[in-house]
Formats: sequence, structure tokens, C-alpha cells
Amino acid sequence: MSLSSLAVIQQAMTRYVLPITLGLGNVGNIILIVFFSQKNHRMNSCSLYLLVAAFFGIVGGNCGVIPYVVALYFPDPFNKFLVLCRLRLYIIYISAMSFRSMIVLATVDRFALSSSRQSFRALNSFIIAQRATICICFIWAIAGFHLLIWPTIQNDRCLVYGVYGFTYSILQLITLGLLPTILMIIFGTLLKKNLYQTRARVHHVARQAINLNTTAFRKRDRFLIVLVYTEIFLTFIFTFPYASYAIYTALTNNIPNKSVERLQIESFAFFFTVSFLLYLGNSTTFYGYMAISKTFRREVKTMLLRFVGRRPTIIGHEPAENNMPTRLINQTRPIISNIPH
Repeated sequence: MSLSSLAVIQQAMTRYVLPITLGLGNVGNIILIVFFSQKNHRMNSCSLYLLVAAFFGIVGGNCGVIPYVVALYFPDPFNKFLVLCRLRLYIIYISAMSFRSMIVLATVDRFALSSSRQSFRALNSFIIAQRATICICFIWAIAGFHLLIWPTIQNDRCLVYGVYGFTYSILQLITLGLLPTILMIIFGTLLKKNLYQTRARVHHVARQAINLNTTAFRKRDRFLIVLVYTEIFLTFIFTFPYASYAIYTALTNNIPNKSVERLQIESFAFFFTVSFLLYLGNSTTFYGYMAISKTFRREVKTMLLRFVGRRPTIIGHEPAENNMPTRLINQTRPIISNIPH
């Protein structure tokens, strides 16, 4: 592929693909915010984490994508004025870190609910979720303060350079790429273990009870595991390439006399990993839930019909146990409570 083709592809993606991705992501995240703000979800700890994640998905996506699209038609002020350059990087950093932190906390929340230990289950509290959310946002706001001081503009690109750029890239690799994925794998594995132990315990104590509820229980079991590992996969796919390229940039920024071809390839790699993949990750949560959960699709449809003033048609009775992502583990309790002590 010629270098001119890369430039054409990048311009086409910026002009057409990014606005569509941003638009779909905004719509999906707004629906998630409204959905998790409903009366039956607003006091749920996991719903709060997912709601805040959707909010930061909107903020990070718009701050990251809109300047690229606008720069096709007008001079880009974020690559001209240092104050705007640093402020944009600061907002994007807080949004990206808070978004992934909320997903990790949601995974921890599901693990806590599945635990047989009361001390772990106590973590599934709306008050604790509120405090954790505030603390996470405060921590990342403080941790990213350096972005208001040291980023610079070189060759019309607002980036971090030199020793500071290398250090920042290492931190990004750890905090944005590796750490969220590792935490999700750990708590996802523990969650899977807890679910299997719960199933075995129920089966051993009351075979009849598990026979009455086995279909619903296994459906919740399966869905939760798929949801957790889907989040792990998406986090790795959309964030690790960015962190890897950030390291490459830090290592090669001071190389003098780079060829035009190399600069163009680096520019496309930066665009693809940062402007496309990283922000695409902010737009996929809603559509992931829509693809996975039939119950989620049905409840979203009911909500939207209620907003437009139409009464949804009830086709049949929906069992109390469903596979909603924020209520899965809570719904294992009726199964266990039916067991004689």
C-alpha cells in the first residue's frame, strides 16, 4: 500500500467513519444513562458504575474525535494554542481512566455479590459505590494534573515528548492498558469460581430446588461470564494498541531526520490507535449489551416506547430471573433462599 493511500484512508475515516462512530456512541451512551437512571436501577451500585462510565464515554469521545473532524475544514486550535492543547489532553486522560475504572468497579461489584462471604457482599452497597466513584474521579483528576503543565506543540502536533513523554507512555501502558485488563481477568476468574461453587452448593443441599430453577440460574451464570470476558476483550483490543504506540512514540521522538515515509506511517498509526480504536471503545458498551442480552433489548424497547407515549405489548410472562447485567448476581439469591436451612 502506498503512502498516498494511507493519507486518503485516514482522511476518509476522519471525514466519514469517525463522525458516525461518535454519533452512534453518543446515542448509545445517552440511552445507557437514561436506562440506568430509571427508578428500578438508580439505587443499584453496579448501575451507578455503568452510568458514570457512559458519561465519561461521551466526554472522552467528543473531546477526542470532534477536533479531528473540525480540523478537516478549519484550522485546529488545539494544535495551535498551548492552553487548549493541554486542557484537551487533561480531559481526555480523566475520561479514559475513569471510564475504564468504572468498568473494573462494575466487575468487582458483580464478584462481591456472588461471594459467599458477608464481608465481600457488603461491598455491594450504593453508598460505597457513590464514594468509590467520587474517589476515582478525584484520584484521576489529581494524577493527570501534569498534563496541564508539560505537553507541548511540535510540528502542529499536541503531544508529550522527551523523558517526560517516555515516562508518561509507560504509565499509560500500565494504567490504561495492562492494569484494567489484569483486574478484570482476576475478578472475572473469581466470579466464575463463585458461580460454580454456588451452583454446586445448591445442587448438593436441595436437588429439587435446583431442578425448579436450573434453567434461569444457568442462563444468568452463562450471561454474566460472557459479559465479563467481553468487557475484558474490548478493553484489551481498544486500549493496548494505544499504549504500545505511546511507548514507540516516546522512544523515537528524538530521532533526528526521520524520512517523510516514516513520518507518514507514524501519523497513520497514531491516528488509528488513538483517534479510532481508543475512542471506539467508548462507544461499544451499549451495543455489546444489546447484542448479548435479550432482556436488555426488551427493557430498552419498553423504555423507548414509554418515552414516545406508546404502551408496550406484553407477549408473555417474564420470569423474575433475567439476564440483566446489573442484576444478575442479585437474582441468584431467590434460588439459594428457597433452600431449607
